[in-house]
Amino acid sequence: MEQLDAIFLSGSIIKIIIPPLLRQLAALLFAIAIAKDCKARKNGSYGLWFVFTFLLPVLSGVIYFIYSRILVKRKPDTPEEKKKAKTSIRLSVIAVLLYIISLVVAVVALITGIASGIAITASDNATDSVIFGQLLSDYYDINGNAYEDSYDVPLFDKAGNKYINKKSEHGFNYYTYFDESGREYDLDLCYVSEDGYFYYDKDDLLKPAKRSLINELFLDEDGNKFVHIDSVVYWDKDGNIIIPRLKYCLTDSVFED
Repeated sequence: MEQLDAIFLSGSIIKIIIPPLLRQLAALLFAIAIAKDCKARKNGSYGLWFVFTFLLPVLSGVIYFIYSRILVKRKPDTPEEKKKAKTSIRLSVIAVLLYIISLVVAVVALITGIASGIAITASDNATDSVIFGQLLSDYYDINGNAYEDSYDVPLFDKAGNKYINKKSEHGFNYYTYFDESGREYDLDLCYVSEDGYFYYDKDDLLKPAKRSLINELFLDEDGNKFVHIDSVVYWDKDGNIIIPRLKYCLTDSVFED
């Protein structure tokens, strides 16, 4: 998964970096072109035109065209000056092509970025309702009891005690777990064990073992594995725990080392 992250990130970085680099290269070539034409036609300081064009290529190009072709109308005289003028035209064409390419790359990056975002969102939403290609019409607890809403699914510890998710009175729109006697548990310390049971880390002893974009794996001192209650956790109708990796594939287990 780290390799997939790296590939996706490197592709995104390339799409972000290439358009501005191409635009800068186009501006540089256009500035050189204007400076050469300015020198060939003796239209003032080619150094100032170079700086002005590099900083504001479109505006300077329009101003220089009006100045050199309409107002002054100087023409190259010597073969060397004519050669510089032709080079200026070629560089200008290349600069325009590079600028057009940069726009195309930017548009493609925008479209693919939006499409990727839609695909990831659709994938994440689908993962909430699909497990191993099977539509979830019901949600199950560890005992195989079915529920229509995932928030209604209770948790059970190994002693058989039941824990229900409901709104706390200690925070705005804050939901956490309560046992059957009404005792509230700190959500930050609530976990699910590898075999699917509720575990309350009252002494905050669990340590993170592996991190990913979606889930966090924790270990106790004996090496037993847990995921935080905020991880996306399901049970099938036989009571087997399922922890899908939302961003990538559903068959990937968070408990793999």
